[in-house]
Formats: sequence, C-alpha cells, structure tokens
Amino acid sequence: MPRVARLEHAERDRSWRARARRATQPLRNRGPEAGGRAGEDAVITGSCLCGGIRFEITGKLGPMGACHCSMCRKATGSAFSVNALVRPGYFRLLCGRELIARYESSPGHVRCFCRRCGSTLGEPDLEAEDASFTIAAGLLDGDVGRSLYGHEYVDSKAPWYEIADDLRRFPEAFPPLPGRPGSGEPRS
Repeated sequence: MPRVARLEHAERDRSWRARARRATQPLRNRGPEAGGRAGEDAVITGSCLCGGIRFEITGKLGPMGACHCSMCRKATGSAFSVNALVRPGYFRLLCGRELIARYESSPGHVRCFCRRCGSTLGEPDLEAEDASFTIAAGLLDGDVGRSLYGHEYVDSKAPWYEIADDLRRFPEAFPPLPGRPGSGEPRS
C-alpha cells in the first residue's frame, strides 16, 4: 500500500474512533461516581474491526471465560477465545445486521462473524428472548467491569500454549452457571 494511502487510512481510522468515543462517552461508565454501582446501569459498547457492526450492552455483563476447544481456536486463529455471557434483553444491535454471517460449526452450534472484516462475534442470537448467549470479549470497548472466570476445555488446549494464571480450569465445559443454559455441552 502506498505511503499516502496508508496515511489516509490511518487518519480515517483515528477520525472514526474519535467520533465513536465522543458519541458513546456520556453513556459509558455510569459507575459509583455517577451514583450507581460498578457494573450496573453501565452501557458497554462494542464493534467489529471495520466498525460495520456496532452494539451496546446495558446492565451487568455475565461471566467471561476462556475456551480452549479446537473449534474456538480455529474460529479465532488463536490459542483460545474469550467470550462473555450476555442476557438478550441487555443486548442491542446498533448497526450492521446485514453484515452478520453465520456458520454452523457443529449441529446446533452457530458462530457469527462480520462478512466484511472477518471479526469473530461469538454466538449472538439476535432473536433470543430468554436464553443468554456469548459475545466475543475482544469486541468490547474499554473496561467492562469483569475479569476472566476461568478456562474450559483445557484438555483440548493447544500444546504450544501454557496457561499461566491460577484461574479455575475445567477439562471440558464450564459447569452450568445461573443464566447460562447449554453450558456443559460437549465440543472438541
């Protein structure tokens, strides 16, 4: 890419990020200093790499976990994926519904991604009314008020990666958690 085109691309990216930051700033971080408790009444924003898919999550974000199964590794191109649990009533797609592509990696297990930039979205079910779903934590902007819960499918982890923390480790799926229907289903 010629130098001029790279500079124009970088400037366009900085400009978009600045506009996005200004647009969401009043909504973000309504924590203790604004009279609320951290994690409640906060609006968490997120987007894919190209910014074509943007969303917000209101209310408390559910547990975040690292999945080391081979499908998550292949879907992300990394040692593991980190996903956060979201209640459907807390999730609002702001734009980009037409960019969401779906892939059924195993029966009943649909993964979503942006058809323009390829960002992994996790497993957002935009039609869900009562079942929680996961969203890729890497899409979330800023501090989301959560830390990693633990690691699942560690028996399937990449042999070249060593888990270097003291968080909980599960050989297969996380045990069922409140609000996490379908946890404990086998993956490879």
